[in-house]
Amino acid sequence: MGDDLEVPFSRVVVALLGPDPDPDPDRDPDPDTAADVALRSARTASAEGHEVVYLGRSDPQATAWAVRAEDAATALVVADDASAQQLRDALDAMGLHEVQVSRVAPQ
Repeated sequence: MGDDLEVPFSRVVVALLGPDPDPDPDRDPDPDTAADVALRSARTASAEGHEVVYLGRSDPQATAWAVRAEDAATALVVADDASAQQLRDALDAMGLHEVQVSRVAPQ
């Protein structure tokens, strides 16, 4: 009889921060939107063994609350520098200093 090993996992909240640009597919033929980047980031995190909570488009304060509710170790956001900093500030205000904020630039 083998020992039961408890494998630690990390929970990652993935969000797309910023306003919805409401893209016009006739003017923007590039399929590599910020939303696509967020979805690929979520899939990559999942493939790396993380439990992923995908929020889609969000704002920094709502994302901070989701991180807290999900007890996530990392917030992976597709955002500009200002939005990522707003999230860091919101997490710090909640006392969640240990949460890592990883930013992926929107393309």
